[in-house]
Amino acid sequence: MAPSGKILLSRFGSPFLDAISLPNSQGSGSSYKEEYLKFDSGFTTIDLPNLVLTGDQFQFIPDVDLYEPYSLCDGQILQLEVPSCYDSIKWYDFSTELIHTITEPGEYWLDVFYDQCYYRQEFEIIDYVLSNDLLPQDSVICNEESIFINLTDAPIQGDFTWEDGTDVLQRTITEPGLYFVEINDNGCLFRDSLFVQKYILPDSVIPDDTMKCTEDILFLGAAVFQASYKWSTGELTPSIQVKDEGLYSVTVSIDRCELIEEIDVISFGNIDLGLIDSLTICKGEPFELNGTNPFVNSYEWSTGDTGPVISTTEGGEIVLTAYDDNCSYKDTTYINQLLCTEAKVYLPNSFSPNGDGINEIYHIFVSNDVEYLSSRMTVFSQNGNRIAEIEDMTQGWNGTMDGLRVPPGVYAALVTVRVIDGQGERDIHLPRDILVVR
Repeated sequence: MAPSGKILLSRFGSPFLDAISLPNSQGSGSSYKEEYLKFDSGFTTIDLPNLVLTGDQFQFIPDVDLYEPYSLCDGQILQLEVPSCYDSIKWYDFSTELIHTITEPGEYWLDVFYDQCYYRQEFEIIDYVLSNDLLPQDSVICNEESIFINLTDAPIQGDFTWEDGTDVLQRTITEPGLYFVEINDNGCLFRDSLFVQKYILPDSVIPDDTMKCTEDILFLGAAVFQASYKWSTGELTPSIQVKDEGLYSVTVSIDRCELIEEIDVISFGNIDLGLIDSLTICKGEPFELNGTNPFVNSYEWSTGDTGPVISTTEGGEIVLTAYDDNCSYKDTTYINQLLCTEAKVYLPNSFSPNGDGINEIYHIFVSNDVEYLSSRMTVFSQNGNRIAEIEDMTQGWNGTMDGLRVPPGVYAALVTVRVIDGQGERDIHLPRDILVVR
């Protein structure tokens, strides 16, 4: 039986072989042919690559065993070894060593010679290629997420193991870390890896909808490690301060992990305490302020009073702070005070600058119910000569002229006092005779 399926027949003394091409058919259908094959020079490679005719018998060449395709891994070399039982060999590159090195994929052949017989073995070296996307790309998982890996239909040949030593085809990853699978396919080693990061975002970072007092500042904080923030106000900080009521939202992000939350801020509302904006009265005149409100529990005035109604003579800004069960409320009024009386200026008739420490300085006196601004006094001698000019009578006159004591006697003086009283801002001019006693 030939490798082609034909039955070859030999006849004694003939250099030919007859052939039955279709041995399973009957009669002429078997396609019998005489002298189908002739042996030239004692051997042939047609139909019978491992048979030789020597005289009246055939004999077999030992098999080289290069039938299976060989895989060549990337960057590796392949060494093939032929048994030493042959008379000689010849590789495709005409080298004759029993051990031969191949570095590239392709189709190759080997000729062997054995006891005057010849045989060519053809074989193939294939390039080992394995998909490098068995595992997904490096990934991020958030909170309770997981990654499911299914290698059931993956183009894997040979043995494979995970980094933990298992060889499961399906795997669920829930924790961060480096995961990899190693494959040994016909001597070729391959590794594919997956790096997983995991971030935990809290369920909530801001409170539920809340109510606040109108003037209060509400602090909204969303601090999460490694996160970035974007508020509906446009701010990018971990926290914001809110005074106005309304709907606020924040987006907290770490890589692809994201948390979006909203809060509705509602104000309790304001309470009107009924104070007028401003009031003008005469200075020193008492007046009444009423901040009574039925929804208020307690009161605090800037004057120190604690009732809903006060009577005071103070001017300027007066502030009322009132409290209910939740909030505090403020109202303000401004009191303008006018001087409604005329100024009274008192000038003594005499003084005694004699060094005894009594009545040594001449002073003027202005009533307390007006506003004193400035004063000056000019002193004249009996013949009308000016002997002293005092620009500030708050310091008074000590009875000297150019540093020298004036003689005792009567001196004329003109005092000018500038004040604000019921007539407005004005100068009061007062002449006076002053007795200097030594």
